Amino acid sequence: QQHPVIAISDSMPWDRYRLTAMHELAHLVLHRGRGLSGLDGKQIERDANRFAGAFLFPKDAALEELPRPLTLGQLLPLKQRWGMSVGALLARARELEVIDERQSTSLWKQMSARGWRKGEPLHDVRERERPQAIRKMVEIAYGYPIDVSALAKGLGRYRVDLEAELERYADAPARTRNSSPRMALTTSAQVIDLQSRRRREQSDSEF
Repeated sequence: QQHPVIAISDSMPWDRYRLTAMHELAHLVLHRGRGLSGLDGKQIERDANRFAGAFLFPKDAALEELPRPLTLGQLLPLKQRWGMSVGALLARARELEVIDERQSTSLWKQMSARGWRKGEPLHDVRERERPQAIRKMVEIAYGYPIDVSALAKGLGRYRVDLEAELERYADAPARTRNSSPRMALTTSAQVIDLQSRRRREQSDSEF
C-alpha cells in the first residue's frame, strides 16, 4: 500500500509503452487515496489519458507543431519526435481542438483501413527507454563500474540475477558507457557531490 508498482508488458511497442506508463502515473497522481466509488469510470480513464497526453506533448508545443490540416502521414515525424503513437497524437489533437469531431472520426477510420490500430508504422525504430535513476543510485553506492558482488552481498541476492536485472531494466545509457562515473552521473542527472559540498561549506565557515 505504501509503494505502488506499475507493471507494463515487455511485448508492448515503445510508443504505446510510454503513454501507458504516463496513464498509470496519472492514476497515482490524480486518483490514489481518493474515494472513487461515486465517480464515472470512463471519466477517470479520460482524465488519465489527458494527463498522459499533456505530459508527453505539452499544449504549447502541440499547438505549434500539429499541422493544419492534419493527415496521418504528417503525424509520423511527430511520433518519432515526441515518442507518442499516431493514435495518441490524434487524441491530443482532438483534445486541443486542432481537429473537430468529424475530422477525428475520419482519421480514425483511415487508421483502421490501414491496419494501424493493430500495428503502427515506426513501431520498431527505437527501443523503449530504460530507467536511469536506479542505475545511478547503485553506481553512487557501489562504484562505477558497479561492484555487482558487493551489491549482491548487500541485498542477499545472487550475482547472476542482479546482472541480468541491471542489463534488462537499468542498462547503462550509451553516452555513459565510455565516460567516467562522475561525468556520467552529473551530465544527465546533475547529481550533487555531497561530500565535496560539505568540504566547501566547512572551508567557507573557517573564513
